[in-house]
Amino acid sequence: MAQTAESKPDSIVDLEAIAKRLRRLRSRTALSQRATAKASGIPLRTLQTWEEAKRQAGRKGYERIAAYYSETLGEVVPWEWIVFNRVPGVELDQLRMEWSEQIRIEVAAMRETLRAEISSELKAEMGTAGTAA
Repeated sequence: MAQTAESKPDSIVDLEAIAKRLRRLRSRTALSQRATAKASGIPLRTLQTWEEAKRQAGRKGYERIAAYYSETLGEVVPWEWIVFNRVPGVELDQLRMEWSEQIRIEVAAMRETLRAEISSELKAEMGTAGTAA
């Protein structure tokens, strides 16, 4: 039975986190929900409830959407979901390595953004200081 957001208290699964991942994956394709549903064979209303965090898919549903996006199950659902649902055949060490690499990439991107912002602010301050002198 699928789990609704309202019946979530006994679960460690964050439906909004999964929904956010699904929306992010779909945004990379630049397809509408309707086009994604048609191309993936997942009913539109089902896809909508997943992306709106109103309902949790089962393992087969998440595997289907992962296959459609050519992603691993770990890209679609957080490791807590995999552990909580005891998904067979998924190596947790492999998921940890994938996520560690993803985190490393995201941290590097954030550092680069911060460096650019700080550099821009310093140049602006130096320009202001130069005109005041």
